[in-house]
Amino acid sequence: MQIKGIACGTLNFILETSKFMAPEEFAGLLQEKDGIITEVLILPGTESSEQNAVLKLFMMPNVKAAGSIHSHPGPNRKPSQADLHLFSKTGNCHIIVGYPYNRQTWTCYDKEGNIRELPVLDAKFEDFEEANLDGANFEGANLEGTDFKKANLEEADLERTDLVGTNLEGTDLKGASLKGAKLRVANLKGANLMGANLEGAELEGANLKGANLKGASNLTIEQLSTVKTLYNAKLDEQLLIPLKKNYPNLFEEPDNSKEPED
Repeated sequence: MQIKGIACGTLNFILETSKFMAPEEFAGLLQEKDGIITEVLILPGTESSEQNAVLKLFMMPNVKAAGSIHSHPGPNRKPSQADLHLFSKTGNCHIIVGYPYNRQTWTCYDKEGNIRELPVLDAKFEDFEEANLDGANFEGANLEGTDFKKANLEEADLERTDLVGTNLEGTDLKGASLKGAKLRVANLKGANLMGANLEGAELEGANLKGANLKGASNLTIEQLSTVKTLYNAKLDEQLLIPLKKNYPNLFEEPDNSKEPED
């Protein structure tokens, strides 16, 4: 498939994540849809430091990558010999982002290390449905409206992440850090939030039908009183008892006709 360009939202995600990872390097694989790069695949076991980022390609699922992305801690975006070795392993579109991680400090290369043009296109951010993102770092990223349905986000860093309107139905968020995350009107139906840190998370209008909130830390009655529903949700007793007493409507079965279709 000939690569036509990269979605604007995907490039913004790459730049924002590179900035928040600095001075450690951020790395991932690029995936395309209809010739447009729309997704960054973060492989399990990726090792990041101030010197390099190591992608464990043997952990790559049965998908085809269009190329790779990694950041450099400084402004130099010239590929090293190690970078060229990675380029030769997968795809023909490889992005290097340098400090200060903005629209002027990224370059795309082909597998031989030659600079290639990669237009930025006004396309929607691709979803992460059923993606394995165990331990991924999305701290502070703008992921508004992204589809994470049934994805594995166990132990992920989602601190201060914009997840407004995000689809997290059936997502595994066990032990994830959602401190200060924006989860307004997010779909968390059936999500596993056991042990997640929800300190200061914005939950207004969130759908928590059937969600597992057992052992979630720094979660308050005030936060939960603003959600759309807690029908069939699992809660620790210190939250469940006062919520049922003061907000019984939250535990009533919601009108399915008002719920969005899958």
